[in-house]
Amino acid sequence: MWCPLPGTKIDGLYIAFLRSPDGVVFEFVERPLKVFST
Repeated sequence: MWCPLPGTKIDGLYIAFLRSPDGVVFEFVERPLKVFST
């Protein structure tokens, strides 16, 4: 499940927290490609 993060300085930033079978929590962040282009 991806959740938008309103109020951040980067529009379109999404974050997800997933738990592995071992119980370790991983954080995945998705940013729009325009943030990385110059």
